[in-house]
Amino acid sequence: MIDRPLLLSFALCCAISGVPSRASDSVLMQIMQGLAAQPSRQAHFSMQKHLSSLTAPVLSQGTLAYRRPDHLEQDTTVPQPERLLIEGDSVSISSPGQPTRTLPLDESPALRILTDTLRGTLAGDLGTLRRHFTLDESGGIDRWRIVLHPAGNVAAQVVKLATIDGAGSDVRQIDIVQANGDEQRMTITP
Repeated sequence: MIDRPLLLSFALCCAISGVPSRASDSVLMQIMQGLAAQPSRQAHFSMQKHLSSLTAPVLSQGTLAYRRPDHLEQDTTVPQPERLLIEGDSVSISSPGQPTRTLPLDESPALRILTDTLRGTLAGDLGTLRRHFTLDESGGIDRWRIVLHPAGNVAAQVVKLATIDGAGSDVRQIDIVQANGDEQRMTITP
């Protein structure tokens, strides 16, 4: 079973408006090439989670760092310190005063899909995204939106819908509606 804080940290968020257009392969390829051209990136994030088990949203913030090919680190500073590290095929979570928890991605198809969604986007890896989703793109290179629809039963058990908004080669917002109805939005600022 997936550790709940780990799943919540990765099931980053959604609120969709409008009906997306069918992905234009040329624009989508240009977006992905722009993302892939960046070997690393670091930014501030703020996250808002709406969980069915809670009456108020959970707010958090910190830093997000990505380094090719597979290093993703989320350091949460508010409301409490927590470090989530995905490197290779394992995920680790550490909090002050607590032992580090590590989980191989291959032991959790749900966690693999969530990880592939985030790392695949930051890496500009269209093949990884298409392994789990069909994609619709709207906008242009200067301001774009990619909507991910689950392409199989495993993905549909985890994600109902994901939306990634960006500009140029920057991801600005990631929204995910989980299959259980929980919604989360991560806003990324340089």
